[in-house]
Amino acid sequence: MRRRILSAIASNCKKLERLALCGSGAIGDVEMACIAEKCVALRKFCIKGCPIMDVGIKALALGCLDLVKLKVKKCIAVTGVVRSPLMVSENGGRGLETVVEEVLTPVADRDGLMGMQRLQVVVLEELMKLAQIRGLGGEHGGWKEFLAVNDHKDITPYDLSMVSRDALVAFLTTFKNKEDLQAMQIRANSLLVKKLKQESPENDTHEQMLIRLTMKHQEFSIDYCFRSYSNDWFLSDIGMKSSMVKNSTNMIAVDCEMVLCEDGTEGLVRVGVVDRHLKVILDQFVKPDKRIVDYRTVITGVNAQDIEKATLSVVDIQRELQPYLSNGAILVGHSLNKDMKVLKIDHPKVIDTALVFKFSNARNSRKPSLNDLHKAIFGKEVRKEGVPHNCVHDAEAAMNIALAFIEDPFDTTISPSKEMLEAEKSRLFIHRIPSRVPSEKLNFALAGEFLTKKFKLDVKPAKTLGGYYCAVAVFVSAEEAEQAFENVNGYEETDSFGLPQKMFDVKLRSKRNASCYVRKMV
Repeated sequence: MRRRILSAIASNCKKLERLALCGSGAIGDVEMACIAEKCVALRKFCIKGCPIMDVGIKALALGCLDLVKLKVKKCIAVTGVVRSPLMVSENGGRGLETVVEEVLTPVADRDGLMGMQRLQVVVLEELMKLAQIRGLGGEHGGWKEFLAVNDHKDITPYDLSMVSRDALVAFLTTFKNKEDLQAMQIRANSLLVKKLKQESPENDTHEQMLIRLTMKHQEFSIDYCFRSYSNDWFLSDIGMKSSMVKNSTNMIAVDCEMVLCEDGTEGLVRVGVVDRHLKVILDQFVKPDKRIVDYRTVITGVNAQDIEKATLSVVDIQRELQPYLSNGAILVGHSLNKDMKVLKIDHPKVIDTALVFKFSNARNSRKPSLNDLHKAIFGKEVRKEGVPHNCVHDAEAAMNIALAFIEDPFDTTISPSKEMLEAEKSRLFIHRIPSRVPSEKLNFALAGEFLTKKFKLDVKPAKTLGGYYCAVAVFVSAEEAEQAFENVNGYEETDSFGLPQKMFDVKLRSKRNASCYVRKMV
């Protein structure tokens, strides 16, 4: 049924009391709103097999105040909310008998084809092209076989522009193979990313602006390229959803704490998630499936006793987050790609505050720390120096930064305060430290080089097993840091960004010295 026909019926039948709509892919939430506005006398309504959602049902309850009976059958996107007391209150306080036929979700829908009927034709055509190029097929084989089985002799297989939306949807919903469905999801998500990158000032929300700023960063395509899909990854199906879901401005912020495992990879041990109202959704310890060799307790605040009590796995956390992501929520975080990697989640709608914002004095590749960024915007730190991270606090901080921009957009290039500049000058960066150098030995060697013990060493663990680690020496003042650097007995050179640095040696018991570098921060 065409929308204009439905509108004409609704306009000319204002005394209509009974209406049934069945099996039309053109009846969605917009059409439901039209019925609610025009058919004010409607008392009984039945809808079957149409791509409507909860919002359409609610619109009907609000507009048709005389409605006493509502039947919803085989509308897979309608949830149990239509049976809740909310429906009674929305219907003017009168009792509304609501019958929702429970439908087993088809296999294809469970794996990401939910809402296929509401996809734009251009997306459907792209998915069809992918299916043809890769030779993908459904229950009855490929596209040609589908046309033959369903007696579509009038359709030319190679001219998709002449094919109806219903025929495209009918073919794609026959796909059952998990790998084929995953290929469809990846392609649909890539199309969504391409669309989100495009500027549309007249339609953009501030949330969409932040998504676009994230995606336009030069490192986005590298940071968010998750290609190692396996059975334990959660691949978002948001690209397969309706425009309403894709354009959702709901947000959740996530932050994770990671440890180093025996195979050199990072393992998830704690996760914190908050919504845009800063309500805590998750704050849980997670048990990695590999042996831990470094808990990084100084940074993570996590120890062996915490993990012994943990019962949740990465898959459990994915299940907790899936309802939010599948309903179009934007994932917010700071260096969010690292969290998504350990969570094994690939979701196209992201706001990464480490990519959106930068300091005016920073090198192009240097991302701001969450602590410094939060202090520059709000005037207060997330945590004091040397205090372990708290993933809930970090998730709240990232969300607060995003919300500050959404409420009142500001320049994403931030000028550091004088206090921050002075703090940078009072630090020296020690890097390319071999893993065989114990931090105690490094501290002792630096005291000898600096000719002072009046500094605090903040060690940053290696990202990979056996790799180099780094550290920051924090002095009381910029003058003391400058003098300590001058005291280092080594040839002064510059790094690739033009910052002064010197090489020094750490003497080990094996009589095999280890070479490291000490560099100024500014």
